[in-house]
This record gives sequence, structure tokens and C-alpha cells, in this order.
Amino acid sequence: MTRDNEMTTRPASAVNPDGSLTLGAKLIRVPEIHLEEIVGSGANGIVVRGYHRLLRIQFAVKFWVSLRGQDRRDKMAQGIAEVKKLFETTNHRSVVPVRMAGEAEGVFFAVMDFFPGRTLAAWLKEPNNPLGLRRLVARRLVDDVCTLSHHDIYHGDLHTRNVLLDTRVASLLDGREPKLGIIDFGTSLFSSKGSSKARHWRVFTETLDQIVKPFHFRQLATTPFPSTSSPHAIQTWYQSCLISIRHVLIRLGAEWLMDGEDEHELWKTAWNGEKATRTAKIADIFPVPLHILETARDLVAEGAVTLSEECLGRGSLWWPT
Repeated sequence: MTRDNEMTTRPASAVNPDGSLTLGAKLIRVPEIHLEEIVGSGANGIVVRGYHRLLRIQFAVKFWVSLRGQDRRDKMAQGIAEVKKLFETTNHRSVVPVRMAGEAEGVFFAVMDFFPGRTLAAWLKEPNNPLGLRRLVARRLVDDVCTLSHHDIYHGDLHTRNVLLDTRVASLLDGREPKLGIIDFGTSLFSSKGSSKARHWRVFTETLDQIVKPFHFRQLATTPFPSTSSPHAIQTWYQSCLISIRHVLIRLGAEWLMDGEDEHELWKTAWNGEKATRTAKIADIFPVPLHILETARDLVAEGAVTLSEECLGRGSLWWPT
């Protein structure tokens, strides 16, 4: 687990040569872990990279402390609740696992796997990530987050700084997309369960919008968001929006996004002797509601989207749908 530095930490903190951490007036040592460098901070604490003194394996250690003067929440209780939630996610592929937790000098900490990546927020600022690759990341996030919700596990605050990406070539999935790591699970200790779920889906949808920008999920949807429905219905809603992006781009002329099955459907139509134009056949294979088609046309006209491989990516990034 790691994060980009985004905040100035308070109280003053520093890692010492002996592997301990100075946090305000406290000197903190984590059993068996040599702390090396502060690698991130957020609303609930700081994250320090370190290694196991005997095994020499890298870990990340999160310390729950108040970094904002107005934050009066019980950080010990908050940290315990978050880690208990994390232990429920042990078998989920994108959640960075916790290996150990404890307390030192009145500060709660958790030792987690070190995720060798950067935040989604930082990755999205890079100019060379085509829409097809970003859509793949969105699709994987939808699958993983909705799988968690099937088990009644909700992150609560899944913004772009709480998703990590490992973009190293050796780690790419199918040689195309980066591995994901989800960190910093929120808790419902300080809000009702209903409002916590509502916030979870609201923040997650905002994050997905940032990933597939300039498209927006609510503009791509044919029905309202099914907030009170089953996790399966919510997953289907997100997936249908992602499929609509591919369909509408093909309708507007990005035919290299079609795969072999799509071309086979066109060939079957021609073989059956139908005289419809290629445009009409494509419209039949890739149905898109008029409001989505008009929205996409406007984006192309404004230059927000260009029907080029540079902007959209190679066709294989869009397969399967």
C-alpha cells in the first residue's frame, strides 16, 4: 500500500534512523517493522513505508491520527472499525490486505502489504491514457466494488486517491491494464448505515465519471440509478453504461472498436440477402438511445472526444465488451 503525498501532516512527524516514528511528542515503534519513509497522508492518518526486520519484505504501516484540527472523532475506534472491515475483504483481489494491527503510545496502527503503485488521481493526470484503457479500469472497479457489496461490504469513500494502480509492465493484466489496489475503507461509526451506503455509491459514481471523462454515467443511463435495488442490479446498471460508451463510439464511426463477433454479425446479415446499408446494420447491432447518441455527437463536435486511436486506444482495449 502506498499513496501520493497530498496533505501536510499535523502533528509533526518524522521517521528516525533506527526505524521508529516520531509523531508529535510520541516515539512509536512497530514490532518487527523498520520504518523508512512517510509515503502518504489523508484525513485519518499517515502511511509509512517499511520492511520486516527478519524477512526483509516491504510493508506499509498506517497510523490513525487526527490531521485536521476540527476532526474530533475517536481515531482509535475509527481505526479498529476500518481494520475489522478490511479483514472481511481478505479474499477480494483488489483490496490491499492487512497483516497485523496494534497500538503503540496510544496510537492505533495496521501493517499492510506494500502496493507498488500510484493513486488513480495521479494516473488520470497523465495525458497518454486512452479512453479504452480508462474504461477497462472502470469496468474492473465496478466488478470488484460490486462484488464487495454482495457481501454487504461498502468502502464508503472510494475517491480517486483511495484507488492505487500498479502500472509496471510485468504487472499488467493480460498485458493491457494495471492491477488495482483499494485502500482506506471508511466506516459507518459516525453516520447511519443508510447514509453511509448512499455516500458510498455517490462517491463511487463520481470516481467512475472521472475515469471515463468526458462521459458521465447518468447521461449514459437509460434508467435512474437503482440505489435501493440489489448489488447485482447496481452492477448491471454500471455495466450497461460502460457498454453504451463502446456502442455510441462505433455508431459515430470508430469501427475499429468492433471485434470479430461484431464483424461476423454484419457478414451474416449480408449473407441473408438483406439490402440495408452498413450504417443501418451497425445501428441494429449497436442500439443506442437517441439522447446518448446526441450527447456523444456534441462531445465530438466540441472536441472533447476525437474518433482516433490516439484518443480511444486500439480496438483490443475494448474487447470483450
